[in-house]
Amino acid sequence: MAEPAAAAAVGGVSPGPVKYPPSEYYRVKLMQTVFEVPKRYTDLTYHGSGAFSSVAKAMDTVLQRRVAIKKLSKPFYDPEYAKRTYREMYMLAYMDHPNIICLIDVYSPQLGHGDLREVYLVTPWMDADLKSVLKQYNKLSEEHVRFFAYQMLLAIRYLHSVGILHRDIKPPNLAITEDNDFQNIRLRIG
Repeated sequence: MAEPAAAAAVGGVSPGPVKYPPSEYYRVKLMQTVFEVPKRYTDLTYHGSGAFSSVAKAMDTVLQRRVAIKKLSKPFYDPEYAKRTYREMYMLAYMDHPNIICLIDVYSPQLGHGDLREVYLVTPWMDADLKSVLKQYNKLSEEHVRFFAYQMLLAIRYLHSVGILHRDIKPPNLAITEDNDFQNIRLRIG
């Protein structure tokens, strides 16, 4: 099998669980969620949460870029949660397309301690999503619509070429960088 896309995307950083020494972690409470993160991630700010995760924005001091750190809630609570966790990690690690978000790091503070209560996924930080852009500007130019549609179709074509059907394509799941590159940020695979 080919090397995971995430490893290639970040200069050889393994997309598998990374075991940082216990002294390399620190804890920060953001809203009602405690994030336990390696020291390479600094300046954490709370971004939001959903049914199965909480997200913080941070600075990766190794790669010198902003990242999103997603803390999965009870990733192995039952077989269905474990399946969802595995699917998300696998898909993020092996996607290799400029319009699909990649996995930079995945870690667990408990790795090697006998139980994986927490799993964290680290991806590039995206500045906005299509929903917020539409809300802010109310209307996009025809040129922007064509540009975003083209990039979205490239991403969908890639997913279909590797046998994946994305079942949740909607404006909040279409992330946009500062330079208006489109990236499909949330893969909910069928």
